[in-house]
Amino acid sequence: MKIDQLGLLLWKNYIVRKRQPGILALIFLWPVVVFMILYTVRDNVDPEYYPTCQFPARSMPQDGLLPFVQNYICSVGSPCDPLSEYEQVPSYKNATLSPLIVELQPMLNNKTIISAVETLPQSIQLLKSMAEILTKPEIKALFDRGIRLGDLFNNHGEIKNLLKSQMPNAREGLIDGLFESSVKLIYVSNYSYI
Repeated sequence: MKIDQLGLLLWKNYIVRKRQPGILALIFLWPVVVFMILYTVRDNVDPEYYPTCQFPARSMPQDGLLPFVQNYICSVGSPCDPLSEYEQVPSYKNATLSPLIVELQPMLNNKTIISAVETLPQSIQLLKSMAEILTKPEIKALFDRGIRLGDLFNNHGEIKNLLKSQMPNAREGLIDGLFESSVKLIYVSNYSYI
């Protein structure tokens, strides 16, 4: 059944193309001309002998970044080496970057270093915002004059009454002196490592 349909389709194509004899000749002669050119070139050009060879093995990215890059750079052009020089894993002993790769590979495999490098942009942003805050005049003045203990509380009277009830034997000006006392942040930061 399918062969009959194919025959009918080819016959219809021939009938349609018969009205245009130039196109019909081109359809039949074009493949013949192309194959004649291929045969002529193949017959006139002598084949060249290439010895059996092996292309170098390639390192993949999961083998490490530096071996992958070195392998990619050193095998540009995909040289076909003789079988006697074939290495399962290419070493590139004469490569200029080999000592550098030997030194850097352990660092690039270290998860701590990689995570530190990945978080570096956020750390830089944090340092920038800290620098902006610490260079404001209000913060500089706070470091220069210190923090008054009274500035830390909203209800001075309530806190003073609470302290008086907790320390009934305290002398009269002690609690007022505490609220007026200040702590300089420069001195606190200098003694924090002792």
